[in-house]
Order: sequence, then structure tokens, then C-alpha cells
Amino acid sequence: MNVLTGSPAEIAPWLASHADVNALDLAGAGALEWVDLQIAAADTLKRVLTPGEVTASPERIGAFTEIKTVWHTKSMI
Repeated sequence: MNVLTGSPAEIAPWLASHADVNALDLAGAGALEWVDLQIAAADTLKRVLTPGEVTASPERIGAFTEIKTVWHTKSMI
């Protein structure tokens, strides 16, 4: 997770369209063009949460959490 500071109007469009960004939480971003950001994010299949969707809670963090199971074989030599 990265926390960025700065002007949301300058940072959000770049993050929404960047292929290496997997998710975008727009809480506290103010009056941005949500539709434009969601369209830009759709090109890279990222998750986007706008402030009105979920209030601050563990569920909001859970929307960005990925759980993976990795199996490792054990050699019996």
C-alpha cells in the first residue's frame, strides 16, 4: 500500500490510468470527475472506491485486500 499526498486533481487521473496501480481509494479526493476516473481505471481493470460507496471501516480496507494460497511441494529425496 502506498499513501500519496498532494493535489488529488493532479494525482488521481495519473493513478487511475497507470497500469501498475491495482486499486484506487478516492476518499478525501473532493470534487473530482468520478466518472472520468472510473473510465480511465477500467482500461487497466483496477478497483475504484469513491467516497460515497463505503464509510471508513474494515470493509473499505477489505475491498482492496487479496488473499492467495500458495502451495509448495516438499521433496522427499
